[in-house]
Amino acid sequence: MLTGLSSSLYAFPLDQPKLLSYTNMFSPQKGAPGYIEEVIVDTLHFRGNYPQAVEIYTINSSDQHIAGDANGWELTAPTHPCEADKEHAFQSTLLQNINGKVVTHVKMVIIPDGGVKRLRVFGKRATLAGN
Repeated sequence: MLTGLSSSLYAFPLDQPKLLSYTNMFSPQKGAPGYIEEVIVDTLHFRGNYPQAVEIYTINSSDQHIAGDANGWELTAPTHPCEADKEHAFQSTLLQNINGKVVTHVKMVIIPDGGVKRLRVFGKRATLAGN
């Protein structure tokens, strides 16, 4: 799984609807298929430009690149409010749709926008058939 992913992420709007708020999406493409145990959304050092909330989605796909609007994404962490300059931890007990499911991709939705220093996903690597 995405153990210790620590690359910086910056928000950018995707096809902004003409609403009062919009959603930004990221889909890190590092790591190996696995079982999620914890997700951390880190807004460290973002004291004025942090997102109001985030959602986490997961998918298991053999495709290397998955579109953010593709069918099959499952809500893993429902809308969760964020605070400035803080690590927001989602333990496995707070996550849904992950029990016994192998995950290959993780998508973070930032509502409406704001700075996120890093998205970290911890878990156990799935064993491949025949190993």
